[in-house]
Amino acid sequence: MATLEEAERTVKEVTGYYGYLDHDMMDDIGRFNSDYRRRIDENWLKMENAASHSIKVLARNKYGSGARFVFELLQNAEDNSFRKADGKNDPPFISFQIHPKHIVVECNEDGFTSLDLKAICSVGESTKTAKHGYVGAKGIGFKSVFIAASRVHIQSGNFSFEFRHSRNDPGLGMVRPIWVRPAETFPSPLTRTTLYLHDQGDEDEIEHLKTIIAMQFDDLQETCLLFLRKLSKISVAFYDEEGNLQRSKQFTKKKVDDYRVSLETTVVSGGESATTSQMYHITKQLATGLAQSESRDAATTEEARKSLTSAEVVLAFPLQSNYQPQISTRRQELFAFLPLRTSDYKFHIQSDFDTNANRQDIVNTARRNLNIRDWIAKTFLQAILEFSQHPVLCYNWPLFLPSQDSGHDSFWSGLDAKILSLVQNNPILRSRNRSDLRLIREVVVASNGMKHDGGKVLLLNRTQCRWSMMSCVRLLRAA
Repeated sequence: MATLEEAERTVKEVTGYYGYLDHDMMDDIGRFNSDYRRRIDENWLKMENAASHSIKVLARNKYGSGARFVFELLQNAEDNSFRKADGKNDPPFISFQIHPKHIVVECNEDGFTSLDLKAICSVGESTKTAKHGYVGAKGIGFKSVFIAASRVHIQSGNFSFEFRHSRNDPGLGMVRPIWVRPAETFPSPLTRTTLYLHDQGDEDEIEHLKTIIAMQFDDLQETCLLFLRKLSKISVAFYDEEGNLQRSKQFTKKKVDDYRVSLETTVVSGGESATTSQMYHITKQLATGLAQSESRDAATTEEARKSLTSAEVVLAFPLQSNYQPQISTRRQELFAFLPLRTSDYKFHIQSDFDTNANRQDIVNTARRNLNIRDWIAKTFLQAILEFSQHPVLCYNWPLFLPSQDSGHDSFWSGLDAKILSLVQNNPILRSRNRSDLRLIREVVVASNGMKHDGGKVLLLNRTQCRWSMMSCVRLLRAA
């Protein structure tokens, strides 16, 4: 870990890279010659405006809606290392403390290094190497917090610095760190980020901003944890003007077995606490031969090319505590590492999709996404094979099949057709007297007239009552 002196020197080196006029120095110049001070200020502002144009344009284009800065904070935490927490058997976590005028974010990541500082100050680039599971594509991600905040202070180990950027200021404040001597120390590992919300401008607009921020945190769901590889706990707490806790929620991810995880949600409100849990079957498959993303720079090495032309596809199927499929009115979600939108499928879908600029949907015409669509169908088939190993799911998995009347557009109806084709042409059903899986056309359903009163089948040879996928679904739904 860097010493206090090393951390201060590193921060000031980065500050100098972007240029910074010390206020005390400028005051001295003003006392010597006020005209010199005015001319320096004017010319410095022109240079800052010119230099910061790309920063402001990129931030505006990528996060113009202002609706996703909470998820960018999750992304930044997920991209960290948690070796110290793992060594203590502590779950990697991030917590949000929401106050009327500021937000405190804490994460038990390993702590800042000089490389981390340079990465958070970069523009349109990333120090991260390409790998499956990388959440972001551009170094601009952290800058989205300035949609909500005019000042951001970060303390991690001996690193202590802040960014200052008011709405009408040049954009360099978003990438230029200012050293702030630590006012307190706290146990390692822990990084604390304090966001001081905008308080200048139209009062109605400021109140609207605070409402939007509260809504984003209120809307944060436990399903975010399903596809975050490192984080296993997320906490959100709301406080009033006096610092009193109003309400809170905590999400925790726990492993059940090789295929399944449980998400536990604890909500505290009005002095009362309630805890619920939801189990998911997780199926993963590595998709290869993908078109490279249209929104990212082309690979320059063979290793990078292989990474950019492959991606992990993950499906998460909700289950009841008795391992029956959990089919409810709650819509499942489409993820590109973080939630994009809800979908009509009965399971969550995650992969490294090409998304639109504000990350609120995928690009249906992108070649990469069309490739991934084929792999989603293959991953669904893999899930069926996993279900077949379970004594309950082996018979009830058809409840997860896409609905025939879903009304999907051409992109998603294409997925429905591919899933149906794979199901019809691969052995996926467990029959009465054989341990191996059978094709649908090879298996029949005995009618009630062919059973004893106790339900035992009278005849074991084939009849004219054959399985079809839809009759399978109707039978299970009627049970």
